[in-house]
Formats: sequence, structure tokens, C-alpha cells
Amino acid sequence: MLDLLSNGFITIFTDPVVIGVMFFGVIAGIIVGALPGITGVMAIVLLLPLTYYLPPHTALILLSCIFCGGMFGGSIAAILINTPGTPSAAATVLEGYPMCKQGKAGKAIGIVAVASFSGGMFSTICLIFIAPALAKIALQFQAADFFSLSIFGLSIIAGASGKNVLKGIIAGFIGLMISTIGIDVIIGYPRYTFGNYYLMGGFQMLPVLIGVFAFAQVFSEVAVPPNEVTIT
Repeated sequence: MLDLLSNGFITIFTDPVVIGVMFFGVIAGIIVGALPGITGVMAIVLLLPLTYYLPPHTALILLSCIFCGGMFGGSIAAILINTPGTPSAAATVLEGYPMCKQGKAGKAIGIVAVASFSGGMFSTICLIFIAPALAKIALQFQAADFFSLSIFGLSIIAGASGKNVLKGIIAGFIGLMISTIGIDVIIGYPRYTFGNYYLMGGFQMLPVLIGVFAFAQVFSEVAVPPNEVTIT
């Protein structure tokens, strides 16, 4: 495995074309990810035709850089306009946008850049050394294990809510109800669609996040206090 890794690093850092493709992929991913509603996966889809005339290893590197750049780019919209560009940037809204209102938008984006780089490097190292053993454990997961993991994820709501445990439970319940809309993946029965064809596919994460954060921000920006309304 170490021989393959060393050959991969030599291929990347000795080929100027690959280095240029890496820079282009990251920049393009950041630009596309900063647009609310376009995720890193969508950025890959949009720029996929560029890989048709590239060697296989260069094309894979380009797609990986686009995805990584898109994940970071989603935080830019979350910090500047209180709207997560990607689902992974939803938590960035909670701390990033208040810093933007304090005039610390550059500092917030810098912190996100360092955190994204550090997290990406750490996760890559873990993927290289832990993925084979983790795959063996994942293949042994049964229905009871998935159910226990789901309950564990729901229990985190109480801990993450801080003092507002009731609000966290209510928000979690609303999220569960929203996730039940659409075709059941096990028996194929439509749930809470009310005969509407557009609800058959359910609600995706990104439209829900944009609806929760973006519309609330738009309404707060266009709202006019009653004492400022003048009658002519």
C-alpha cells in the first residue's frame, strides 16, 4: 500500500498539468459551492464534461478537488448571507453569520478554511489507514445495529440543544415528520403525499435548509419597522 501511495504522490507533484488541474478544480468548486442551492455533487455534475478528454488519474483528481472546493464554498454563503450553500455548511450559519454582522467576515472565512483543510487532511489519513478495517465492520451491520445508530443520532439532539432541550426535541420531531414525506423505501407506499405528484420524492436536505435560513433572512432584510412607515 505504501508503494501505491508513493507512486500517487510522485504522479501528482511531478506533473504540472495535474497541479494546474488541482488549482482549477478547487477554485471552480469554491465558486459553484458558494452559490446557494448548488452542492459539491452538483458542481461535479456541471463540470463533468471537462474530464472526458483527460487521463483517468487527472480526471479523478479534478473531480475530488471540485468536491472539496464545493464543501468549503458552501460556508462562504453561510457566513455572508446567512444561507448555507451546501448541507454541510448548515452549522456554519450559527456562528459564522453573527461574526459577519460584527464585521469579522474575513476572520470567519479564514477559520473555516483552516478547519476545512485540517479536517480534510485528517479524514484522508483516516481513510487510508482505517477504511479497510472499517469496511469489514460495516459489512457486519444488521437492522438492529442501524436502528441503534439512528437512536444514537436522535439522542444527540438533546445534548446539542443546550438549555433549550424542548426546542431541540420539537425541531427534531419536525425534521422526522418532514423526512417521512414521500415514497417509503421499504414497501414503496406513498406517505403524506396527499395525492400530489411533486411530493412523491420527498424533501431534499438542501431545499429545506434554504427554505429555513434563506427565506427567514430575506424576510428580516425586507421587513420595515412600523415606526418607519410614512403615509403620504
